[in-house]
Amino acid sequence: MQVVVLAGGKGTRLFPMTRDIPKPMVSIKGKPFLEYQLRLLRKQGYADVLLCVGYLARQIKEYFGDGASFGLRIAYAEEQELRGTGGALRQAYDALADRFLLLNGDTYLDVPYRQVIACHEKEHAEGTVVVYNNLLKLADNNIERDGDGRIMRYGCSLRANCVDAGVYVIEKKTVSVIELGREISLREGIFESLIRKRTLVGHLTGCRYYDIGTFERIKVFQEEVAV
Repeated sequence: MQVVVLAGGKGTRLFPMTRDIPKPMVSIKGKPFLEYQLRLLRKQGYADVLLCVGYLARQIKEYFGDGASFGLRIAYAEEQELRGTGGALRQAYDALADRFLLLNGDTYLDVPYRQVIACHEKEHAEGTVVVYNNLLKLADNNIERDGDGRIMRYGCSLRANCVDAGVYVIEKKTVSVIELGREISLREGIFESLIRKRTLVGHLTGCRYYDIGTFERIKVFQEEVAV
């Protein structure tokens, strides 16, 4: 299965660190964060990767190239203007497989991806979001999942009972509804319509996720995961 990684954002919360490097290239023990993600993919048997790049894209392309040295086959979809996570996927539409695994370029989750895909297929979902049970209270809960595993709401609320962990399975057809060139998030562009149709599933995991959204979280990833 194709894996798509959203790696085009500016990472403004990490300025000045990300003023001269793209967020996925933040160095963790001498290796870019994105390399840890890609090595996890290869470990789980995935080789076909599409990197959606934008901000300072040249650095990512020069470092990873065609992926051969990492045991991968890497292609690129490059945005000239940043259009948000949903807009980036729409820009890459022609390069997408009919169904693909989607990762945020600033999140690391060591979950068995095949289990997530199997859940997506079993539930006949149009979209699947891996959701963390948030026992460690890593962030505010932002997803309400019902007893059948369907996502009822996406957004922080008192009824939210888990948190988006940054791994998804998406059907390509759901991306086509986004207007080309529009700046929009995944939530607004895809997930909200699937929630109304009850075709967005939340795959619950107890595996904690890591992200590099703040300097403190970078330190946690470095101490607990990076080798």
